[in-house]
Amino acid sequence: MENAQKLLHNNKFIDRVFVWNDEQRMILRNIEFDYVMNSDKSDYACAFTNELKAKSKLGFLLMRTAKLYQQQRSVYSYLLGNDDQLKFRENKRTWLDIIHEAFELENKMDEIFFCI
Repeated sequence: MENAQKLLHNNKFIDRVFVWNDEQRMILRNIEFDYVMNSDKSDYACAFTNELKAKSKLGFLLMRTAKLYQQQRSVYSYLLGNDDQLKFRENKRTWLDIIHEAFELENKMDEIFFCI
């Protein structure tokens, strides 16, 4: 969302912020990335992730058969999104922990960095 991008401005760890609109998506399709990480299970987000050029893609993708594909490290995130019993009663993990696992990142519990 455009109004949320202000939270990311002046952050020394971010080179550029892209807003989710047609113009910005066209630009993103023409950039080569080291990593693309998709935590959204929607067909649209997965198809867009497939279109991007990257050395490595993590999270959720759309298979050529139009089925959702989740990498092994994203299975728990997938199950959580489809099982209310697990999501609301059994799960004891934080979203931060789950997303770190899905994206093959070490959860160092670093400080959250915002510049205002």
